[in-house]
Amino acid sequence: MMFKISLWLCVALVVFLKIVAAFTPRMARGMMEAALGKLDGFRVTQKFLGCDGRSGIALDEGNERLCLLLVSGTPAKIALRILRYDEVVSVELFEDGTSVSRTERAAQAGGLLVGGLLLGGVGALVGGLSAPTATTRKVRLIELRMVLDDTAAPLHDVRFLRGETARGSAEHNAAMTEGRKWLAILDVAIRRVEAHSHSTLAGETAESASSAVNELQKLADLYSARMITTEEFEHLKHRLLAGLESSSGALPDADGRGGAV
Repeated sequence: MMFKISLWLCVALVVFLKIVAAFTPRMARGMMEAALGKLDGFRVTQKFLGCDGRSGIALDEGNERLCLLLVSGTPAKIALRILRYDEVVSVELFEDGTSVSRTERAAQAGGLLVGGLLLGGVGALVGGLSAPTATTRKVRLIELRMVLDDTAAPLHDVRFLRGETARGSAEHNAAMTEGRKWLAILDVAIRRVEAHSHSTLAGETAESASSAVNELQKLADLYSARMITTEEFEHLKHRLLAGLESSSGALPDADGRGGAV
């Protein structure tokens, strides 16, 4: 009789622990949802809350910012970090600790990497050199790792699968699809902010060059009218060109044409 009671107690305890294990991530995700809803000045357009309820990521695409969520401690506490897109150094998708695909800022290496083979175009890399082989029938972990421009906390991991499942199963495929989707989303975000930066820099360079050409033309006119000496003309010309040199590779000469000093 006592043996049967003990057996039933063990079964009940196992069932209870499984319920708690399943319920805890749901509670944590609910807490993260609530925390995102209270953010001022951050409009969530896309989000993913990790399957383990320990971390998440949300985007405010209009303002080109992202929010990283991290749940820790007992009782659970949520830490939120708001970052600009350009503070993301790289993003990598892992399956059981093996890199599946990766993207990083152009300043690092440039382009979307999947396994390590060059596909072409703007640094895109696609292939399977480092992709996991299909020899193992089970998958235990799929996670996205972000490297951030923050020496105090440079890493943020988001899990899409935690717990053993069969490779090729619906659960495995869904987790991998979601992981690849978020890698692509963050790759687009990185490229978009880089494109804006390059466009702004090009505009500033062109404006600076145009202004320098106008000033050089004025100097040339003054020199032609004999209102300044040759020495004064050369001195002022070189001073203008020195200021332009840092923002333009091709320096205009005194007649406004490109050339070396």
